[in-house]
Amino acid sequence: MSCQTDFSTVITAAGNITCKRADTFSLELEMLYADDSSPCDLSDYDSIIMNVKVAPKDSTYVLQFTTEDTTFVVNGSRFTLFKAADKMNIEAKGYVYDMQGTKGTVITTIAAGSFTVLEDVTRTTDTP
Repeated sequence: MSCQTDFSTVITAAGNITCKRADTFSLELEMLYADDSSPCDLSDYDSIIMNVKVAPKDSTYVLQFTTEDTTFVVNGSRFTLFKAADKMNIEAKGYVYDMQGTKGTVITTIAAGSFTVLEDVTRTTDTP
């Protein structure tokens, strides 16, 4: 069985994520099996990585979340993505992402979609 995300209220059914530029990013989700909506245990993977890029074929990423550096934390079928505000200070525009899990030599794409960064209004450099 393959996993799909239960996108509930934080991201759309297509797997699209929207956040604010230069804000702390923290998103908790639960992965469910596509066929019966039962929880999908992500702790079965040796590692999980999520890259955010301008275009799918780009060789460089704008943001990366991994289980190795604790920006991607797994707790059974639930997971949390986290980036500090200074790491989210990227250009406000549309990006793409996918999430891949590795178990032994097998790599599986778990989720994919758009990653939209909206412009913020307040800046620490604002003056009256």
